[in-house]
Amino acid sequence: MTAPVRHLLRYCRKHKVLVTIVVVLFMAGLLRYLWKMGDFEVYFAAGTRFLLGARIHPTEVNAFTYPTAAALLFAPLALLGHAVAKCLFYTISFVMLLVGIGITNRSVLGPSGETDRVRMLVCFAAVLFSLRYFLAAFANQQTDLIIFGLVNVGIYLYQVNSNKTFIAWSFPVILKANPLFMILWPIYEGRWRVASGMLILVAVMIFLPDLLRYLIEPGDLSAQLILPASVIAREGGIGQKIFVLIPIADVPFTYFREYVSLTFSSTGHSWWEDSGNPLGQSLTRILLFLVPVKLNGNVVFLLLCVVFSVALLVLVRQASGSGNLFIIGILFYSAFVLIGPHSSKPHFIVIYGLLLYCFQHLAKNFKIARLLFLCVIGTLLGFTSSGFLGEYANQTALYGHIGLATLALWVYTYVLVLNGRDCRKDKPLK
Repeated sequence: MTAPVRHLLRYCRKHKVLVTIVVVLFMAGLLRYLWKMGDFEVYFAAGTRFLLGARIHPTEVNAFTYPTAAALLFAPLALLGHAVAKCLFYTISFVMLLVGIGITNRSVLGPSGETDRVRMLVCFAAVLFSLRYFLAAFANQQTDLIIFGLVNVGIYLYQVNSNKTFIAWSFPVILKANPLFMILWPIYEGRWRVASGMLILVAVMIFLPDLLRYLIEPGDLSAQLILPASVIAREGGIGQKIFVLIPIADVPFTYFREYVSLTFSSTGHSWWEDSGNPLGQSLTRILLFLVPVKLNGNVVFLLLCVVFSVALLVLVRQASGSGNLFIIGILFYSAFVLIGPHSSKPHFIVIYGLLLYCFQHLAKNFKIARLLFLCVIGTLLGFTSSGFLGEYANQTALYGHIGLATLALWVYTYVLVLNGRDCRKDKPLK
């Protein structure tokens, strides 16, 4: 029996109640996952299209807007059949959520010790105010939970000086652009093996579908791809999602050309503003909405990139040796979530690490003003859904309350880290 397995078994025996709760949550979540409709079918269809030699990015209502390499990652799931693939995707997402939370807890709070009661309160507060975003990722059946886990694994590897970090960060970039700023960190610190490894691996994965498509035997593209909208029947039965099958053009780098055409075909103000989703929580969209004068969306986005990049460079120069390497990584990750053009609720699972760090700092350095600030921010983030605000939820989202509250939390965390506050070494709460 290997050491990791023995460690896992010891942990399960020691924390029987916690493990039981996790198992119950897993099973309940799986049933709901199989009953709800979401984006999984879009991923499944992309993988199936690749295996059939069809276009992956045709124009349709719910288009696959991610790099073709992401479809390549879903191709093995497509071979398993829809129901099995959906169960496996949920299981991977759930496991990566636990991995991400476990690494974050250990890196921010340190190993469990005599202050377990305070530790539990800190974790509870962080989970309470960020739970909405974990549930949103499950409800929408998106890849954000996998990205969350992989990015945190990469941050952990980075802080122990492992050059394998680039592997953990490259796959999330292929799935979504949210972790794109992670490459700035090794560049700022001169860790060129990590930075170059990430660049090379991402480039290889981007062009890999065009190299592998010659090994794919074209399938029957005369019919549409019809997938069930759910596995467990909803009211009125199981609906269907229909995807067109169009042969891919027989030209060099056709998949790459298709993705570039999709991404840049509507460049301009509306592209970065994401006018099709006025409730998006990107700072780019929020600023364009709030500022009374008309601005160019590309310029706003690029300016935000510059501002956050400079701020993170200052942070690395001033605080890289303060013992806060993990939370610095979270600040890099969350920066692009804040300014990216299509930031929706599932993307904001990144706030868990920020909340955990801030509540740990509060526990070690208690002040009423800090408590009030975190409670206000936490309430804005965690309790402003339609279940609490009803019809007013969309109105608050239109004004960007999630993005602005996350920005306030990001700045607060940034200042704490810049001042060298290692919460594991601060004065404990009496």
